[in-house]
Parts: sequence; structure tokens; C-alpha cells
Amino acid sequence: MGLYGSPDAGGLYTKKEGNKIKKRNKKLQTNLWLWIALIIFDIFFVLTIGVRFDSIFTALILDSIIIGIISLITLIRNLIKKNKVKDDIIFLLSSIVAFFVLNLILGTVLNSI
Repeated sequence: MGLYGSPDAGGLYTKKEGNKIKKRNKKLQTNLWLWIALIIFDIFFVLTIGVRFDSIFTALILDSIIIGIISLITLIRNLIKKNKVKDDIIFLLSSIVAFFVLNLILGTVLNSI
């Protein structure tokens, strides 16, 4: 109802039901437990192989692969659910760049030894 009992023709006094924008889901990449698990994995990996430059870079390369796979899975899930995918694309691209940069560094370290 509008003002003084008249019908609300202009929609001034009633709430409009417009298109609902889906909220962003909590991203797995921003979850603290993922990063803690990766750090524990890195510590075990480096201690098992030995603390050297090449083992540290290999662990970081594996981390970038894991983050890339997780980002790709959440990107596909969010595309299917029609959620926002900006964060997933950023994490995926950054993990790809980190993978290539760390491989380049690892290659130069191994060639210099």
C-alpha cells in the first residue's frame, strides 16, 4: 500500500525484488588451514630430501602446482554455480607464473653447481 492507503504504483514504499547477486563463497585459497598444510608438507619434504637450494625450490614448485590445481577446481565449480571467479583466476595465473619463475631459478641454480 502506498501513502494514505492508495496503491503504490511507483514502488516508493515497497521493497523491490531485483536480481540477487550471488555472494562470494569463501575461497579455499584464502583458508588458513591450506597454507598450514602446505608449510607442514614443505618441512617434511625438505627434511626428507635434505636442506639444499634445489630441494627448497622443488618444494615451492610443488606448492605452486597444488595451488594451481585447487584454483582450477574452484574456478570450474564457481563457473557452474555462476559465482564470481575473479579470485580464482588471479590465484590460477599467479600459480602459473610462480611455477615458471621457480623452474627458471631452479634451472639456473642446478646449472651453476
